[in-house]
Amino acid sequence: LKRQGRGSFDYRVDNEAKVAIVKWFDNKAVTLASSCAAVSPVKEVRRFSKEQKKRVGVTCPNIVTQYNVHMGGVDLADMTVALYRTPAKSHRWYMSLFWQMADIALNNAWLLYRRDAKSLGEVKHKKLKTFRLEVADGLIHAGKKKARPSKPREDNVPTKYIKITIKSKSYV
Repeated sequence: LKRQGRGSFDYRVDNEAKVAIVKWFDNKAVTLASSCAAVSPVKEVRRFSKEQKKRVGVTCPNIVTQYNVHMGGVDLADMTVALYRTPAKSHRWYMSLFWQMADIALNNAWLLYRRDAKSLGEVKHKKLKTFRLEVADGLIHAGKKKARPSKPREDNVPTKYIKITIKSKSYV
């Protein structure tokens, strides 16, 4: 692909698995696999050429343009998960996978909360850390009833002990 130049690509499609794999050469080779996008339609994108010192048209497969459109969401999700990763070490591989999924679910819930707060017209929304702490607090106290503060009963009130000695008189 490097010999063919910028914008060249090669692809393979597995119709049985419904997966397209595309290798596209821009500045360097990029390989992408997708089950929802393939090569066509091929678009032309503008890239800066060092040799010509100007922007030139480069052919670009649909899978690459789709990736570029949606790549910001993936990067944002990775960044927010990395900010407050749940510190859980385990020798069992599935536990780290579980905590990764829990972190992703929490971050998605926070993004939905932000979207809903914006649509409801709330000026300030909770920060990610505050949101995570409130969810943790809710899970810890789930199912526990909040009781009214009760007045101490008379039996429970500590009393002062006074030592009284009674001298007995013997009557004859």
